[in-house]
Parts: sequence; structure tokens; C-alpha cells
Amino acid sequence: MDINSNVTILNGSASTSHIDVKLGQYICLILLSTLLIPSILFALYIFYLIFQLYNLRSRLTNHIIIGIFIISFIQTTCEMPFLLKYLSSGRVSFESYGFCKFWISFNYSLNTAILFLNSHLSIERYLLIFHQRFLNRHKISVHYVPMIVLTLTAVVYSCAAVIFAPCEEVFDYTIQICGGSCYQLLPANGTFDLIFTVIIPLSIIVGFNAILMIRVIKQKRRMLLNVWKKNLKMLIQLLSVSMLHVAGWMPFIIAFSIVMTNNPPPEIALELQSSWILINVMYIGVVANPFVCMFAVPEIKENIILFIDRKKRRKQRQINTITNN
Repeated sequence: MDINSNVTILNGSASTSHIDVKLGQYICLILLSTLLIPSILFALYIFYLIFQLYNLRSRLTNHIIIGIFIISFIQTTCEMPFLLKYLSSGRVSFESYGFCKFWISFNYSLNTAILFLNSHLSIERYLLIFHQRFLNRHKISVHYVPMIVLTLTAVVYSCAAVIFAPCEEVFDYTIQICGGSCYQLLPANGTFDLIFTVIIPLSIIVGFNAILMIRVIKQKRRMLLNVWKKNLKMLIQLLSVSMLHVAGWMPFIIAFSIVMTNNPPPEIALELQSSWILINVMYIGVVANPFVCMFAVPEIKENIILFIDRKKRRKQRQINTITNN
């Protein structure tokens, strides 16, 4: 879900603009385009490992991380080309009402699903470290069901909110994702949407990560060293995945909070909120997800290290053969 309740502000105050929107879009275009191909190639290699390694796809701790990885891959390969086309030309790919509805629904569904799964990952990792027996006994109801329900809820809610918006949509083909859906401009709908799809999951992610970090550090002296190290590794895995997406959302949330808590709000905060530049920061977390998975999933990390090691040994053997001859 993307939020942009002030899409017309920037256009209405272009003469007093504090930020260079075109420059910001150009920087986003270069950065995302540079990361896109390596991200896709690395993601394809991870898919190969998922199909090849039974332990990788069967281990409970990897399921949600793999789910987030798959959704991020869909967003990278299917939704991001529309964004790059807009950033390069300043207009949406297909200037039609139907396409705008599709793009907004697609974008909101993917973003919301990633946040929902990240929040579930944070709760489950806490249970895995401190209440593992409970999690193992209730694996279906605590692990599998929430994964499916949260993903479906994100998709169904986002699509329904856009398709059945209780207002007349007036799309602007010169604004990213056509300016968003009109329902977000309605006080009740927009406030509920923001709380349900962004504030609640982000609060769960930050809250459970903080609690988990404090408890793991505090229990260092009371736990066996090998058990504590195992818990620390799981904590680092969680932080690497969750904080990647939190960091992507935080700039926009901070700007939005400044706008909402100041009357009148600072003009630069309004411009940052309405220019979509901060929203584009979120995509960095999406394209970087495959690289983070290398550290978050031990099986992937081990296979990459083995692959690099084999390459080095093969190269060394070739050098030794040439030297001996």
C-alpha cells in the first residue's frame, strides 16, 4: 500500500519548490536500474537452491523469509518495470483508467503483503526463540495459517479498497501509479487504511524486534553459550530481513508524521510526501531482498561460500598446472 494524500500540493506550489523532483526521480531511476539485473540473477539462483535443497525449503524458520522473497521477486520483475518506465519518461506505461486501477491494486497488494509477513515473522521468531515447544505443538495454527491468511488479506483488502473505492477516481498519468486511489483522501477510509496496512505492521515489527533484542542480550549469562549463539543468529536473521523493509518505509512515515503533527506543516515535508521520492526508497529494500536472504538463510549462505570456494580451488589448480608445465 502506498500513501499519498497530498498529490496535488507539489503541482500547486512548483514555483516555491524546495526539492528538485526531476533530479530525485533520475537518482532513483539510476539506482534501481543498477540494482535490478543483479537482483533478478541472484534471485533466480536462490530459486534454484530452494528447489534443489530440501532442508532449505522444509525448515520452519525459512518459510516466511522465502514468502517475503517470492513477493519481492514478483514486485521486482512484474511491477517495477512500470515504475522505471515512469521514472524515465514522466508518464505511466499505459494511459488508461483500467491500467491505473490494476497498477494501484497490484502495488498496494504487494507492499501490504510484505509488511504483514514481516510482522508475522517478528512474532514467530520471538516464539521460536523463547517458546519453541508451543510453536512446534501448534505449527499449523500459529505458523502456516497466519502466513496464508495474512497474504490473502493483504491482496483481497488492497484490491477491494481500490476497485470498490467509494469516490470518483480522477487519475493523473503524469504522477507515479496515477496518483494513487481516491479513497485515501477520505478522512475515515484513509486513516483506517494507514493504521491497518502500515502503522500496525510496522509497530509490530519494531516492537517485537526491540523486545527480542533486549531479551536475547539479557539472557546471555543465563543460557549455555551454544544456545545463546544460536538465538543470536536467529535474531540477526530476523533483523536483516525486517529492518530492510522498515528502513525503506521510515523516511516516508517520518515525513508523514511531521505533516500530521504540525499546523501548518513544513513545506519541505509536504513536498517530500507528495513527490513520491520517499516512496521510491522502499523499492531499494525490495530489490535488495535477494542479497539479504544470503545472510538471513544459512543454507543459501553456505552454498554461496562453497560455490566461491570451488571456483577459487579450480582457478588455483589451473594456475598450478600451468606453472608445472
